[in-house]
Amino acid sequence: MDIFTAHSVSGIVGLLANGAFASETITGLDGVSTGLPLGGWVDHVWKRMYIQVAYIAAGLAYSFVVSLLLAYLVNIIPGLHLRVSDEAELRGMYVLIIMSKPDISADSIH
Repeated sequence: MDIFTAHSVSGIVGLLANGAFASETITGLDGVSTGLPLGGWVDHVWKRMYIQVAYIAAGLAYSFVVSLLLAYLVNIIPGLHLRVSDEAELRGMYVLIIMSKPDISADSIH
């Protein structure tokens, strides 16, 4: 699954495009956001791109920390591990799974 590609890269591209092409004339149409410098590079609001890059950095840092904590929690729960056993690494997961079936012998694998 390409979750990082689908969500993170698309979000980064979208945030950068928002910082570059945002226009105060479009944002002002909601009737609430008037009077604020809400445009992007199109309206010569140069700091918008820096704000967008800060959002990207914060989102990536948050995702990394939460993923790291979840991986750590999965690793300490009995029965769940991030790595397979040494035997499974040496022999291969497929061979280990096939040999664990009671009706298949080791000779039928080759």
